[in-house]
Amino acid sequence: MRLNSLLSSVAPALSVALVWACSVAQPLSAQTTAPAQPTASSSTGPTAQGSLWPSLLLNSLFSGPSDDLTHYLERYGVRTGFGNDRRAALFADVADISLAYHDGRRDLFTIERRVWSRYNQRATARFGSDRVRVSGGYGYFGQAANGLDYLFAPSLVTGGVDPAYTGGNVGYLGKFNDNVDDALTATTRTTYGVAFEIKPATFSDKAVAAVAFRGLERSGRVFESLNMGGGDVLGTDADRRAKLRWQGYESTVDESTNELVFSAAVRPTKQVNIEYELGYERFRNNAPVLTFTDLAAIAGLRIVGTTAEAGAEGAIAAAVADWPLHFLPDNNMLRQSLSAGAGNDKVLVSAGTGWNILTQQSFTGEQLAAGYRQGDIESNQAFVTFAARPRPAVRVEGYARRSDTNRKMDRFQTKLRLNAFTLWTYGVEAEVRPGNGGLAVTPGWGRRTADRDIEFDDVPQQRSLIRTESSSDEIFLRTRWKLSPRLSFRATPSVLWADETGYVSEPARAAKMNLALSYSSTDGRGSATTFYTIRTRRNDDLSFVGTDGRAVTQDARGSLHQLGLAGALTPIETTNVYWSYAWSRDQYNANLISATTRRYDPTPVFYSRDDRQTYLLGSHTFTLGADFTPAGRGVTWGASYTAARTAGDTASGGVLSVLPTEDGRIENWYQTAAVRVERDLDSSLTIGVSYLLDYYSDRSYADLTGGLSTLLLGIGYRF
Repeated sequence: MRLNSLLSSVAPALSVALVWACSVAQPLSAQTTAPAQPTASSSTGPTAQGSLWPSLLLNSLFSGPSDDLTHYLERYGVRTGFGNDRRAALFADVADISLAYHDGRRDLFTIERRVWSRYNQRATARFGSDRVRVSGGYGYFGQAANGLDYLFAPSLVTGGVDPAYTGGNVGYLGKFNDNVDDALTATTRTTYGVAFEIKPATFSDKAVAAVAFRGLERSGRVFESLNMGGGDVLGTDADRRAKLRWQGYESTVDESTNELVFSAAVRPTKQVNIEYELGYERFRNNAPVLTFTDLAAIAGLRIVGTTAEAGAEGAIAAAVADWPLHFLPDNNMLRQSLSAGAGNDKVLVSAGTGWNILTQQSFTGEQLAAGYRQGDIESNQAFVTFAARPRPAVRVEGYARRSDTNRKMDRFQTKLRLNAFTLWTYGVEAEVRPGNGGLAVTPGWGRRTADRDIEFDDVPQQRSLIRTESSSDEIFLRTRWKLSPRLSFRATPSVLWADETGYVSEPARAAKMNLALSYSSTDGRGSATTFYTIRTRRNDDLSFVGTDGRAVTQDARGSLHQLGLAGALTPIETTNVYWSYAWSRDQYNANLISATTRRYDPTPVFYSRDDRQTYLLGSHTFTLGADFTPAGRGVTWGASYTAARTAGDTASGGVLSVLPTEDGRIENWYQTAAVRVERDLDSSLTIGVSYLLDYYSDRSYADLTGGLSTLLLGIGYRF
């Protein structure tokens, strides 16, 4: 019997005992409270202590789609079982470790490794003395990559392709051609790093220096989608040619990023501090470059030079045969920054500057043939801040920041091109604590201005709904009020208005209110917090005149509501209970604008459909958990439960009425329940069992519904 069949039959019986659950499965070693470490003032001699947790992990996906498609929960944890079984896995690990060597004053050496699964683990190690610190670590994570084949291939879903896309002139999204046989693509990500630091004691507490190396590697196979232009596909049958434009295929991921960073800080006096950082980052893409020729071979199409040669069946044009697909160039980045601060308990001034340049290292054949040799992006930043406390109950702060980005890149013919960008932000705030200091009121103001150097080519600037300049102001009032020794309250209202906006996404008017209330009991046995946030934004500042002479205004509005509460309670010394609830409502709507042709074609006629498109999504998340340790029994129990529901519409009005139900509505549940038991066999040996049940239910895409069972057995040895 396959393991997934076995676990799917066991899961319902086990889930009856699960009243609460945690949202993330952890190794048993991470769930166990670590032995208390000696404090810095301890007079004991050198000691070494830690734990070792050999463990056995058994997991299985159940329900969900067939084995040739990627399970929804499979995306977040690749697993390998027996033979070709990728839905169930048995994994053993003997090196879940926690170790600390204490020299009587500090942890001189520590090492820790945590394993969640074969494809999800990380480890760190550190050595520290009075004068130096050396540290390093790695992480490894694997997941299914873009493998929801029935979503990325709309032709596999009833109604996934709009039936209105049938003619040769409207066929850009008329049909999706899925050329991937196995949807179970996957990628792995490996991170690693090491750092060496010389502590201040080496420089008489006047300086510190460090050098660090960090790296990241990604590899695997991913699903790609490409919608080709009208001239990329040739053929005498316009409808057939149009329906060959949307292709799906599989490509390789093989890339690495390595970074070397040097940093130093000098404190010549107690009032002055200077910091410097120099970094070099190198990105290399080692994956083979796919071209239209490769795509033609994958899709079973020919490469031809003329429409007549292509015939009614259609073919890819020879003019683009050597063009790369999803080209990702190699690049290097060099950066440095310098900052300094000076002051005392009355006045503090700090300033700094930074510079970085990103240089493209590899080019396509078409770029080289067109004379493209430079692809640099250079940025400069500078800031200054000022803070003063003229009286104990008054604090004043001000800041100014400037960033400038210049794209030193050879010209390619494009409709829009951003050459440079300058951003200024500055503001001031003042905090006042009247009376005994239980109330703090902080009014403030900030301003943001942007200047963009944009070339619009043959596109009228107005039609692009983009301005080269934008500026906005914001005022706020931050209030903190300690109502009692146990109760405190925070409120921050703010209002923003813009003189002019650069993009529709920038608000012309906005307002927000943040409220928070927190409570803690005097005996430390209970605490609770709650918050509410509301944000609104609107931009009706951008419009254009169509070729028919009619003015068209884009009026975009949005609002976000968030409410949450969380708490913890220790009713008796052996029991701890915790809970949380969060709710959000995100709404955005804008005018539906239509045109007779594509937006940047020479003579489009624009008009409003008198139909506002509304995106509305709401979510609820609830968590309840408890830990119980009966006195004197050497047993620890833990259980938790989390449920999250997301629902809403992705469109409204006329658009929603013609969409398939599954594309117009989002509605899903995610639930996870867990229970763990640990028992001390003696003073140094513990046995633990943990069971986790995840279940995802989707009412829009039924094939996404399915669950995951995870059983973890471990033996912990403490020393």
